[in-house]
Amino acid sequence: MKNIKLLAIVAVLLSATTHASAWSGSGTTDTPWLISSEDDWNELADKVNGGESYYGKYFQLTEDISVTTMVGVPD
Repeated sequence: MKNIKLLAIVAVLLSATTHASAWSGSGTTDTPWLISSEDDWNELADKVNGGESYYGKYFQLTEDISVTTMVGVPD
């Protein structure tokens, strides 16, 4: 039983680290990931459009940026 709990904890930690990026923040309501440049936006778009889910995660746009890449829109 301890091994199952340990595997569950490891799975949660691994899933949390799959969203590692250069963004500041942690993706929570209190400390959302900060999108402050076109590069940040494009990184998010590439990950989402590549199938990575950010369900339940929070982002905050901190600068006025111009974007041409859509997030979550199929080609």
